[in-house]
Amino acid sequence: MNIIENQRETIRKENNTAQNEFMGIMENMSKSIRELSIQEILHGDLDFAYLGERGFNHVETVELGEGEITSIKNLPESVKSLTCSRNLLTTLEGLPRDLETLICENNYLGRFDGAGTQKLKVLHLSDNKLVEMENLPKDLEELYVNNNQLRVLNLEDCPSLRTLHASNNPMLIIEHVPESLVDLQSENSPFVDATHLEAREPTHEENVAKLNYLDSLRDYFKLKAKYENTLHETRKNAYKDAASKAIGRKLLKQIKPKCVNCRRPVGTIFELKDERYVAMCGDQNRATKCNLHIELYRGGFTNEEYLVYLFKEQVETLKESIVKQKLDVLFSYKSEATAAQKFKKEIEDYNTDSSMFKTLLTNHNELYYSMERREKMVEKLEKVEQLKTTLQRMMDEYEKTNNRQILRDAITIQIRQLQPEIENLRRLKGDIMEMDNALFMGGNPMEPKEVVECSLVQKDVALSKIEYTFGEHSRVVKYSAKK
Repeated sequence: MNIIENQRETIRKENNTAQNEFMGIMENMSKSIRELSIQEILHGDLDFAYLGERGFNHVETVELGEGEITSIKNLPESVKSLTCSRNLLTTLEGLPRDLETLICENNYLGRFDGAGTQKLKVLHLSDNKLVEMENLPKDLEELYVNNNQLRVLNLEDCPSLRTLHASNNPMLIIEHVPESLVDLQSENSPFVDATHLEAREPTHEENVAKLNYLDSLRDYFKLKAKYENTLHETRKNAYKDAASKAIGRKLLKQIKPKCVNCRRPVGTIFELKDERYVAMCGDQNRATKCNLHIELYRGGFTNEEYLVYLFKEQVETLKESIVKQKLDVLFSYKSEATAAQKFKKEIEDYNTDSSMFKTLLTNHNELYYSMERREKMVEKLEKVEQLKTTLQRMMDEYEKTNNRQILRDAITIQIRQLQPEIENLRRLKGDIMEMDNALFMGGNPMEPKEVVECSLVQKDVALSKIEYTFGEHSRVVKYSAKK
């Protein structure tokens, strides 16, 4: 971003011509225009107050072409659509209250606050630097935020959202996905969950803690990879440039890697210890050791289904052992005093394991055989059939009367009601539904050609949901390093 800020500052100081060019263009425009399209390349700050001063009071659409616009202000309140992609904007402030469409892709926006644009319906902000979006408009229907750095996207106040494209936001978690959503694209955003079973939805605080851990974990392995790659290249070059293999081996022993933090030739210790990823300065002297201290607890987790069967087997084994203990006492194979101590311990173990088994089994059944999910599926299926019946009735009426209004109403119901219900039903049936494309050579052996085989992959439950965390959750214990 520093490069962009420098570029913006240079344009403002040396080539801030956007306002003069804009005023020159408007001199030849009619005062009654409603659509203002400027495709000339503009450089610098742009103030639309000029429109009101010159009597351009009917402008509803503003379209600005690719250029080097550094800021926009004082847009007329009459404007309902604004397009300003491929420029150098870092903020959007003071937008018209009645704005309905905003297309501002390929800029450098860091955040978006929709508090002042609550009538916005279509929002295109892909290919920016977004890390935060707040106060999304309640009437929003389409949201495009591909290729950003969003972490949490709260859709609780967007009940009408139909389209969400949020691919390539690697750390994105979406909260409160509305049932109106029809088109969801989230490639390379592995933590997106579009189900509507709110009982299992994590809290905002849990999501933030998870993202903090994942951010730190990513940085940890970036440091580790950079350290190891640099050391490997240094050793390879030293051995390659040596006069002989013997000298090369001697040089390898003399190489001292630099600490990734203080850059002194003391190395860095990366290790996995006690379920913790650790990174520390390699200096053995505590007095001179730098402040590098990364400690990330990865938590205890395993496959939930495996745990269900493991605890089931354990409970059955303990139950059998308890029965044997009772029979041994009953038939005097063991005295009550001898069996009492062991019996007490086994009862305690049985109660603990039985409680854990019940918890795991409940979670497992909730994932695969949820009554809430089934009830919602039945509800959606009935709604879909009702809508299909309504549409068929309307189409029959249209064929009899040729009333085009009936046809328009039917299309509206198809798009606004039937499609969302079908999409919600699909999501309830399975967490994962995607196409797997395999490329192989086929056709005539003499004239082989590439053949693409497409397979539908469906999974009832996403992989991230079948992991069970026991004990502490993953967390950042300590992260201290020079910035």
